[in-house]
Amino acid sequence: MLFEFQNRILAMSEVHNYLYKSDNYHSIEFSNVIEKIIENLKNKHKDSKITILNYSEKINLPIEKAIPCAMIFNELLNNSLTHAFKESKDPNIEIHFSKNFSLYKLAVKDNGTGMTKLEKFEHNRFYFNSDTF
Repeated sequence: MLFEFQNRILAMSEVHNYLYKSDNYHSIEFSNVIEKIIENLKNKHKDSKITILNYSEKINLPIEKAIPCAMIFNELLNNSLTHAFKESKDPNIEIHFSKNFSLYKLAVKDNGTGMTKLEKFEHNRFYFNSDTF
């Protein structure tokens, strides 16, 4: 639990660190934040043999979007590192961050085992997902 809070605080602090180093106080290059979060989480999961492939584009993200995106990215990556690779031989995670007109896209994809039908059922009892609709 403490580990998770520490990671969330680090994710927010990375945005602030890049903001303070910048001359622009309205946006930051979010790929730098992604790289730093990857580095922080890989250090916390030193024993894992997971390859992380970062295909993030160098895009300035408005500061009001950067903090929530950093926290979401931190949660997604930490979830993959913690839960996805129970029995994978060549574990890898792909990260994509791009912009199309005014739409930003952040994707974290892993080749882990996924959830069993029972886990999906338990998860869906409390949350909606694309399979529900």
